[in-house]
Amino acid sequence: WFQYEDLDYSGPLYGWGPAVPDQYALNYTHEQIVERNGADQPFMLFFITQSSHYPFAPIPKLVPDWRTLNGLETTAESINDETRDHAVRRQDSFNAIAYDLNTLVQFILQNNDTDALYILIGDHQPPRVSRRADGFDTPIHIISRDAALIAAFQEYGFTPGLWINEKEPAMKHEGLYSMVVRALLSEEGEEVALPPYLPDGFVMPETIANQEAAN
Repeated sequence: WFQYEDLDYSGPLYGWGPAVPDQYALNYTHEQIVERNGADQPFMLFFITQSSHYPFAPIPKLVPDWRTLNGLETTAESINDETRDHAVRRQDSFNAIAYDLNTLVQFILQNNDTDALYILIGDHQPPRVSRRADGFDTPIHIISRDAALIAAFQEYGFTPGLWINEKEPAMKHEGLYSMVVRALLSEEGEEVALPPYLPDGFVMPETIANQEAAN
């Protein structure tokens, strides 16, 4: 678990927190994990974006070399959300999402790992710019250079590309683990028995025991 003090960052802070630019935090964390584990060892990195979080501004600049963000002497602009027009707030949210998508695209392209699997997933709708009528569903993107691995996700309703014609089927976050495990094991061939897909997630044994005791 990397926290602010672990990032060796002394540049300007932005947006929610305020926080370190996602471009710097993502690349620095990835670099540290690779150095600790070794470049040839598998690992999982779970990264929570900050720059796309409310209040969505100010947005850091996306730079060719993320290391140059550290030590900048500029000061991030402060935002008074109470006086910000709603249309401006909505545009800021789009800009923040665009920044993080560009950050992730740059990260994926620069880390030329043919075995890597990237899962981009939202955890909630953006506050103060979304409506209840928009629902609670968020996008999820599966990215890999391994065509066979990508194909393994299509049985769960995923379609190639960034655009979809239908919003269904929706899936729960709880089902993500078993889906990914099945997709990864499918790479091993037919001799490997796949575990069941659990769209509602796992129920821990102690949870079942507690429920039975309560009844």
